[in-house]
Amino acid sequence: LDLFQYRQVPANYDRMEALRGPVLSDILKRRVGSVSELRWPESFILVPVFDKVGDNVTIVGTVVSLLPWHNYFKNLLPDDIEPIVIVVRSSCGTVFSYQVEGPNVTFLGNGDLHDRTWSENQVATSFTPFEDDFACKHTLHLYPSTEFHEEYVTNKPVTYTVAVIIIFCLTALVFVIY
Repeated sequence: LDLFQYRQVPANYDRMEALRGPVLSDILKRRVGSVSELRWPESFILVPVFDKVGDNVTIVGTVVSLLPWHNYFKNLLPDDIEPIVIVVRSSCGTVFSYQVEGPNVTFLGNGDLHDRTWSENQVATSFTPFEDDFACKHTLHLYPSTEFHEEYVTNKPVTYTVAVIIIFCLTALVFVIY
């Protein structure tokens, strides 16, 4: 199998040689309508194999793996947690979205597909599985879904606070009367 027939492999192989360590490619681009059209985003991981352990080593092989991105998000949440939306942004311009509900992951599509109502509740973190200064940088943006937000934003704190204040006032009133 000649992996160099894939457009992204040669450049990533060169990066791997320069870094002398594993690299993660940007999202694979395939022709729309082709038989191998993506069902979800995928990237290559290239890891060098050295002739020996230690200094002055030579790369004698490469382990290449195709990584479907949804594998990173499987089993991320417990079953009883309402869904969240994860938007993956690449510094190379790729953006795609997932919905994670318990252990299940659903690919929503290309682009930022989160509910704009919850944009201010975003939590972002960089995705850096390897030391790679030359690669496209990926950032994960997590957003609540409406169901998730409604589960945790309630009037319970106000109700409990009012109940405690009333109990305190009644206790103070009984003490003053006594």
